[in-house]
Formats: sequence, C-alpha cells, structure tokens
Amino acid sequence: MVGEGNGVFAPNRAVTRAEFAQLISRSLNLPAGDTSFKDLNDANSTLRDGIKRTASAGIIVGRGDGYFDPNTPITREESAIIVNKALQYKGIWGSAVNLPFSDKDQIIYKEDVQRLYGLGIVKGKGDNQYDPKGTTTRGETATFILNMLQVIENGSVENVIGTAQINGIGVNVRSGSGTNYSIVRKTSKGEKVTVYEEKNGWLRIGTGQWIYYDSSYIDYNRL
Repeated sequence: MVGEGNGVFAPNRAVTRAEFAQLISRSLNLPAGDTSFKDLNDANSTLRDGIKRTASAGIIVGRGDGYFDPNTPITREESAIIVNKALQYKGIWGSAVNLPFSDKDQIIYKEDVQRLYGLGIVKGKGDNQYDPKGTTTRGETATFILNMLQVIENGSVENVIGTAQINGIGVNVRSGSGTNYSIVRKTSKGEKVTVYEEKNGWLRIGTGQWIYYDSSYIDYNRL
C-alpha cells in the first residue's frame, strides 16, 4: 500500500469496497476481467479495473441486483470473506478453528473468519471482540494483505516480535540489513509496520524489507 500523499499513510482511515478490491487485484496480479456492475462508474476511475478483475476471479461479489456499492467502507467481516476467497483462489484452505471472541455470534459468515484466524491472518480488536461490523482501516488492510501474502508464499504468518511507527518522511526501506543493499521503497510519515526480526540495529518489516532503527524518528515497541 502507498500513502495518501504529503508523506501521510492515514492508517486509521476507512477503506472502501472498491479500494479493497483493487488492493487484492494488485496483490495477486489477477488477470483482466469483464465482470461489470450497474454502479461501476460510481467508483474512482483508477479502481474500476481492480473491481472487474477481482469479481471475475470470483473473489468479490456485488450487493445484489447488479450493484457493487463501491464507495461504502468495507467491514471487517467482508474483508475476511474476500481474503479467504483470495486464498481459495490460490488453492489454500485453512482449518476452521474455534473463535475466542465474545461477539463471534454476530459474525454471519463465521467460517471465513475461523479459517483466517486459524492461519493467523486476522486478530481481535481488544476487549476480546472481533467487531465484524466495524469498518476496516488502512492499517488493518495492510496487515490483512501482508499476512495473506505470507501464507501464500510461506504457508504461514511469520512470528511477530514488535510493531513500529515511522515518524520520519521518506525513510529508506532496503532489501537487506545494511546500507549496501538496494532501496526497495520509501516509507510514508506515520506509517505503522510490523517487525519480524532484528539484526545489527536493523528491523525487518516484511519479506526483503529492512529499515534502520533510529529512535529519533521511529517508535519501536517490542512484544
């Protein structure tokens, strides 16, 4: 995922159904699709192709009567359904485990959440709740998709050792733990990341993604 511009990631902003479809399409490099909806043109023009690709792959569906409802924020339950279908598209079926959440009976499509929880892709929001009807934020979406890709590539979600917020603008993310490694991207101000490994003052925040830890512009919390 990229920032909102001006070095801002906006991790707490809600993600729309159209945006989520586009992110899934890009993450899986889905083939071109021709599925359309009556309200497709209501979506931003940059998101329409992603909707068609994701729908044609059978990963996302409309609301009924030929409508997609592209600009409505996507819920945490809907996100789980789509990510689970994305995994099934790649031939991965997680086990449906018991959920520990006190609000699990509010989850209509419980099996999708059960499978993702068993794979370690989704977690609760605190107070022992999943909050299925709550909106999915940009930060949560980034985590869902990262975890999904890890399961696709490695068969499991990597062990998390901490979280960090990057307060600097344009911090270099390198392919390895040293300045001799190539720069793969630059971070957005306020970007929140998951930390999987520490090595000689460097933090691994994804597959082939390392940042140098400097407390003057990175808030790092070890778990």
